[in-house]
Amino acid sequence: MKNILLPTDFSDNSWNAIVYALQLFKDDTCNFCLLNTYTPIFYHMEQVLVTSPQMSLESIVRENSERRLEEMKTRMEQEFGNPNHTYSSISAFNTLIGEIEELYKANVMDLIVMGTKGASGLKEVLFGTNTVHTIKNSKCPVLAIPRQF
Repeated sequence: MKNILLPTDFSDNSWNAIVYALQLFKDDTCNFCLLNTYTPIFYHMEQVLVTSPQMSLESIVRENSERRLEEMKTRMEQEFGNPNHTYSSISAFNTLIGEIEELYKANVMDLIVMGTKGASGLKEVLFGTNTVHTIKNSKCPVLAIPRQF
């Protein structure tokens, strides 16, 4: 069984990379693991403004990440259901590179498939940078999928 890590920032570009991976490995037995990482820098102010004051910023962002990962897994199963595929997800309070290093040490993945350009604005710059850093620093093979591929 192949273990394929799919980092996502929930952008259209990361979804494009996920679709590419699902189609590329449609005939293989695989576990696709979605990964979303977050740190205090990467959050949406509207999430903070509409939640109760008892919740910490980390828990707000974690719950949003976990909810969106579940939605993405459901979409993967509905649009690309395959008896050879299983789906899992990880929501981590960490940098992308830091979490990938931890997962590699735990022998969780055989391949990383990720988009090369994320959402607009700050996320776009950071996700592009993360892709480059992942390619340079990962001990695991990285398949980078361009936005229009």
